[in-house]
Amino acid sequence: MKVRLLAESPLVFEAHKVQGREMYEKSGTTVVHLLLEQGGVLPSIPQPDDVFIYVIAGRGIIRVGDESFDVEADMLVKCPIDIPHGAENTGKDVFRLLMVKSPTRTP
Repeated sequence: MKVRLLAESPLVFEAHKVQGREMYEKSGTTVVHLLLEQGGVLPSIPQPDDVFIYVIAGRGIIRVGDESFDVEADMLVKCPIDIPHGAENTGKDVFRLLMVKSPTRTP
């Protein structure tokens, strides 16, 4: 068994008042903790994998393609393959997300 602390996880993204730390990576599956400060914006980009974003804390907007979703803690958003997705902290507190990317398996 392996335990990884957030503070000891590698920093993989830092810009636009957003910090991303990779919590897990194996066989193409990646788990990234995202912390968006007030006003922080994670730019929309497409991913070649299945992605879902789980809201840990705070409030904000998650954009998937042309749609925008107002989200808060304990909500999950699925992002289809190759459709740009991003996030924005619209609240007064930090917006914490867990993004999970997993390769698509074809039969």
